[in-house]
Amino acid sequence: MEAHPHEGEAWLVLAQALKDDAAAQAEREAAYKKAVELAPRKESAANSLA
Repeated sequence: MEAHPHEGEAWLVLAQALKDDAAAQAEREAAYKKAVELAPRKESAANSLA
């Protein structure tokens, strides 16, 4: 994330990487929210929050 903090796709990839880690639920949700904020047309990020 340090390399591309303003890329919605990067946040989405991070959130998806955390999907199987129950301990990272808050971090995963925050990453999805950031992805939606930066790439609002990226439906997969918005759908994952629903």
